[in-house]
Amino acid sequence: MLAVRDESLLERADRNLADLLQEVRIAQSGVQILFGFLLSAGFSRRLTELTSLQSALYTGTLSLSVLSTIILAAPAAVHRMTFARGRKQATVRIGHHLFAVGLLTVGLTIVGATTLVVDLVLGPRAGSVVTAAVSAYLAAVWLLLPWWSRRGILHRRV
Repeated sequence: MLAVRDESLLERADRNLADLLQEVRIAQSGVQILFGFLLSAGFSRRLTELTSLQSALYTGTLSLSVLSTIILAAPAAVHRMTFARGRKQATVRIGHHLFAVGLLTVGLTIVGATTLVVDLVLGPRAGSVVTAAVSAYLAAVWLLLPWWSRRGILHRRV
């Protein structure tokens, strides 16, 4: 049964924006740490030992972390640019879509960084196995779990 809130459209937009910005703060912290790790890895002597495939993976993953950082900061920028202009519902809608795309790029960054490190430490076969495992786990937790929850599958009594 859905709970009904006694709130106006503007109050709902305010609440949704506050929730969205809090979620963005959490995701930004993780991607900023990962971005910092990838940037610092660029100065490692070991980087000169990368194969061309590993070098491409590093560059792609670093690029994804940059993109993730930009996209996850965008909802706050949109809010700042539309503040006090009567565009709260549109701001929430735009922020929601940006955050969804940002999570996708963060997920790809996590997979790429994990693949690169495991490939370097344990080799390409282990890197492939870990890539599949991390990808499956991300899909399960970020996609299937919310989908099951929305459909009420997780709330059924046995």
